[in-house]
Amino acid sequence: MSNQAQSDALNAYNTLAGQSVTQTLTGQDLGGLTLSPGVYFFQTTAQLTGTLTLDFASDPDGDFVFQIGTALTTASSSSVDVINGSSLGGVYWLMGVTGGSGTGSATLGSSTVFAGNILALDSIWFGSTAKILCGRAIALNAEVTMIDNLISNNNSAEDFHEFAGIARSDFGSYGFSGGSGTTPPVVPVPVPGALLLFVSGMGSVFAFGRRFFSESRPLIER
Repeated sequence: MSNQAQSDALNAYNTLAGQSVTQTLTGQDLGGLTLSPGVYFFQTTAQLTGTLTLDFASDPDGDFVFQIGTALTTASSSSVDVINGSSLGGVYWLMGVTGGSGTGSATLGSSTVFAGNILALDSIWFGSTAKILCGRAIALNAEVTMIDNLISNNNSAEDFHEFAGIARSDFGSYGFSGGSGTTPPVVPVPVPGALLLFVSGMGSVFAFGRRFFSESRPLIER
């Protein structure tokens, strides 16, 4: 199961990394921006300080793909807000697209409220109480380190809202991965139960998922 999860994650990473760039944002902080669906490229590192708004209004069934050369870092209490989406919309973050081993990482600062699917070539590190609401954290070659964190791809669940105390919607997309699509998936998402093998935990870790120990859901529908 873990080998299949690794293979699925790598296929998804390569598919997304091969998409044509819409806009280059190298050297620009994502904080304060409002973006439309597209493929956004950073030659080296990417930084988020404050709030990034991802607005699907121009293409509710589209995708946001962030191709980041080396590493993504968010400042404490930063956030990603997703609006005007649909069940077919996707949000993906890739780290390490221009570098080799040891260069593709994500660091979510303490109390960050993130959104979307993180696929890091190497590691992902969560600061204290950082959250991914509507998404996943997948590290291909290293580990995911968590400290009292929450990751969910099932944000319509009543128990999730009660537990997290934050109301967010993924518009029925299974954590912004086009979960209600009717076309055959390009790449399947790894089964979350298998991905736990790659997690290094410190403190409490909470995960919510529609099909946490069930069959794979497509990470990329179109």
